[in-house]
Amino acid sequence: MRTLSQPRPWQIPPFPGESEAELHDRQDRAYFGEQIQDTADWWRRMGGDIDLERLAVLDFGCGHGALCVGACERGAARVTGIDLDRRRIGFANRHLPARYPQWRDKLRLLDIDVAHLEEDGSYDVILSKDCFEHVEDLPDTIRHLRRLLRPGGRLLAGFSPLFHSPFGDHGRLGPRLPWLPALLPERFVLAMASQRQGRPIRSMADVGLNKLTPAQFRAALPPDQWRFERLEYNQGERLLMPVMNALRRIPALERWFTVGIYASVIRL
Repeated sequence: MRTLSQPRPWQIPPFPGESEAELHDRQDRAYFGEQIQDTADWWRRMGGDIDLERLAVLDFGCGHGALCVGACERGAARVTGIDLDRRRIGFANRHLPARYPQWRDKLRLLDIDVAHLEEDGSYDVILSKDCFEHVEDLPDTIRHLRRLLRPGGRLLAGFSPLFHSPFGDHGRLGPRLPWLPALLPERFVLAMASQRQGRPIRSMADVGLNKLTPAQFRAALPPDQWRFERLEYNQGERLLMPVMNALRRIPALERWFTVGIYASVIRL
């Protein structure tokens, strides 16, 4: 477990004489290790006992491939991971076959937009971890995910933190003060983020945030196309989570106190 004094993987400094490629590889390995641990918690938040035995699985927004590993461990017949981050997919294609040779033949990782994946009806299950809060056009993306699922297939999506929750900017916009980026005028927040990052930030999309609310997520899964099998909020054991859950049930406060969403939906 990472202690508060340890840097995040992307903050790891270079060794003397280390090349940029070597540093990136070391950072990616550290991040992958973190994600393996975090993925174990994600399965629990999704309900725990998820059987993927002999199923075709797509991991949307797979990053470094940690959730793909979890799908293989749960018996998936084949696993495809897709992501737009070329560096992460490059790392996964180098690292995973060497570290997990037993799954080399059933695991593939692609740097591709979901809109360009031409495998309609090919998947029994689509997984997505901590990705939906970053997708610029989530309704369109979900339409493509539905296209890729067979009828009766399941979409399992769990993601946090949402933008309007206490630290929903993922540390990308300003000081780590609860709710601040969501409460301030957006033009002020973008100017603050530009100064902090040393580059022009003209929209939330520039920092990979879509300001998704729980209501918008539910609306992106219309009942004539999807059936909710499970929909939970604010899963986890953090001290204040029961309070957050109580407050989020008040309609006017839902967006402000919903940190995470964990859903299983069936394609109709």
